[in-house]
Parts: sequence; C-alpha cells; structure tokens
Amino acid sequence: MPRTTTILVVSHDATRTGAPRVAVEILRSLGSADSEVVSVLRAGGPMAEEFALNADRSVVEAFPRVRALLRRKPWLHGLLNRWDERVAARVLRRNQPAAVFLNTVRSANYLNPALRLGIPAVLYIHETGDWAWDVLRRHPIGDRWDQVHLVACSNACREELAGVIGVEVETIEVVHAPVDVADVQRRAGRRPVAQPNATDAGLLVGACGTVEERKGTDLWLQVAQRVRTERPDLDVRFQWIGRQKGTWSQELTEELGLTGTVDFTGEVNDPAPLVSRLDVFTLPSRSDPFPLVVLEAMAMARPVVAFDVGGVGEQLGDAGLLVAAEDVDLMAKAVIGLVDDESARRTLGEQAEDRVREQWDVHVLFRPAIRSILADVTAGGHDSTR
Repeated sequence: MPRTTTILVVSHDATRTGAPRVAVEILRSLGSADSEVVSVLRAGGPMAEEFALNADRSVVEAFPRVRALLRRKPWLHGLLNRWDERVAARVLRRNQPAAVFLNTVRSANYLNPALRLGIPAVLYIHETGDWAWDVLRRHPIGDRWDQVHLVACSNACREELAGVIGVEVETIEVVHAPVDVADVQRRAGRRPVAQPNATDAGLLVGACGTVEERKGTDLWLQVAQRVRTERPDLDVRFQWIGRQKGTWSQELTEELGLTGTVDFTGEVNDPAPLVSRLDVFTLPSRSDPFPLVVLEAMAMARPVVAFDVGGVGEQLGDAGLLVAAEDVDLMAKAVIGLVDDESARRTLGEQAEDRVREQWDVHVLFRPAIRSILADVTAGGHDSTR
C-alpha cells in the first residue's frame, strides 16, 4: 500500500548523547503503515545506523565536515547560516514532507525554508535559554513563532524559551524527554543492584557526560576533594565517563591532589555498562534542561545526587537527592551519606527505578504525545493559542 504522507525528522547529529537518542525515539514513535518517516542527519556519528534502522529512509546533509570547519571562522558565520538554510530548502523540496520535526535548536536552519514552502514545522527544544538563543538568532523568523509548533523537553526549558523568543509560556507544549527502561537495562547487561558497604569494599561514585564547564566537571572534582578531605577513612573512587576536551581536567585533578582517586574513562560506544557499576551517580551540571543520563541512571536503579538545575527536580521527585546548584559542600555531604549507608543506596535506587518506569518510560506518555502532535500539524490543527 503506498504511503500517503512523508514526515521528516531532523537531528543535528548522530552522537551518543541525549538529544540524538530522543530523536531515535521520535522515529520509533512515528513509524506507521500510512506514513513514510525520513531521518535527516545534519552530521553523522556512531548512532547513524540506528537512525537508518528506525526510519523508512535516511538522509545526511551535504558537506557536514566542511560546515563544521567553517563554523570555527566567526567572519564566515553569516555566509554559513545562509548556506545551511539553502541546504535545508533543498532537502525539503526533494522530499515534499507533510511536516518536519526539528529535534533541538541546532536544526533551526529548517524553520525559514519550511515557512516559505508552507510546510508545518515542529521545533522540539532541549536547550536552555541563553544557549538556545545563541543558535536561534542565526536563523531569525521575526514574529512568526505562532506558525511553529513549539515543544519543550521540560517545564524549566519551556519557561526559559518563552522568555528568550518573546512568546507566552502557554504557547509552548511540554513533552518530557523519555527513556526506554527495558532497553537501558538490556544495554547495562544486567539488572543492577546495590553494592557492598564502603567499609567492606571500595565504592565508585561517578558522572557521565562531556568533560566541560557546563557539565560541571570542575565542580565534581571539588566534590571528590571534599569527600576525600572530610572522610579519608572511606575507600571510595570517582569515575567520569565521557568525551574530554583538552587536558584541563587531568591538570585540575593533579592540582587538587586526586591522582589515583579519579579516573576519566573518555568516550565509550555505550556508557550504560559503566554507569550500571556505579554505586552513586552524580549530576554536577551548571545547566541541564532534562538530562537523559539521569533517567538512564534511574532505570539502572542507581541512587542519584544532583544539582537542582533545569528539569532535574522534575525527573527525580523524591527518588533522588537534590542539592542547591553549584553547592559542592552539600553535594559532598550527600555523597558521603550514601557511601556510608548501603540500605539508603538500595532504597533510593529502587525508588528511582520505580519512578522512571512510571513517569518517564517512553511507552507511557512520550510516543502517544509525539503521534498526537504530528497528527495535529499535518491535519492543519496547529493553533498558536494552544
């Protein structure tokens, strides 16, 4: 039977980070007998095959490496922005979609071409205010935001976005980013359980993400130093899982006297097996709208200690320990409390797994919401007063 409509789902890349994983779930949500779902990657990555497997067709924008190199030249940004929009227009004309779903602001180069061609556009925001605006201003659409179906990954993200682009909060829909609990546990290789108490065997406190200021790697190292200083009797190590930018993290590790206590594993194909072995998971981010890594840690029954940023409080509820943003002393105190108490670790981990399964599993709310949004926009039902 011929497909009656084509839907494009655009992802800024196919790296193993939160937003591309959500894009794959969007593809899975939209697969149906009467719609052709086309994956469009602005750049490649290790998940490219997964994108292709979950779409009817897969497209990669032309010259992604050249564009990445040109982005490093500020005086060429204006030219590059126009080029990006021409590439987007070409993709839209070739595929003639009934709608285009733009996952993250880094796919905003499709907004102007879609509006000019009369193609309904959904923009799903995973970024916080200032950072989102820095990207969106490269492709300004003026006062036409009422012509775009705006979706945010968390309530916190929605509020910041409304202020940045000057729209009413109520005009932005919230669809919380999801996690596939069963898939996470499969990738982890086993259903994790709490480990022995720190006084009997060394425990592992970890974090996962790109090593950078926004992810709070420096704050996390200060937490590790506080734990070592306040409780030198504890046999506890610290592990950061994720891509490194430069050598500053190793230099700071040495400066804080943490050599041999902290390990940076670097980027791995799938962090789930390593995260599943952590006894305490920490999120030291300065900014994080709705971090998928927290949901994955919860799915693996890891007790979570996190800074109160973005939508992390929405994620954890009472099933994790939330401390004031950038307060390394409070985070260190919370970590010590869990390292000291095996029962508390086990209980918090079980509560986290229960909560993520009930609230944030992809099958609960996410897939029906995505299908509803696309059905709405393709039927001409988008309303700026929603």
